[in-house]
Amino acid sequence: METPNPILAVTSSILPVGLGISSISKVVTGEHTNVGSATIELMISDAKTAQPIVAVIDRKAGSKDLSTMIDSTDDAKDAIDWWVERLGKTLRNEHL
Repeated sequence: METPNPILAVTSSILPVGLGISSISKVVTGEHTNVGSATIELMISDAKTAQPIVAVIDRKAGSKDLSTMIDSTDDAKDAIDWWVERLGKTLRNEHL
């Protein structure tokens, strides 16, 4: 989990120059500047056969929103919530 610098997160979201740089970064790299991010590595295996059922490596970066400026861990929490929801959907589809 990476948290943004709170001061830089605010200045890159409010000041026109910072917002412009962040927007250019989003276009070039796919990520805004000074936002949080989280990385997950997960493998679920069958207990009897040890065969992998699900294997995941993913990284999610946050977005420019007010909640990130208030809580620096907000982007990481959003990523975890997304992964939990996606994993639930994946496991439900495996057993249909």
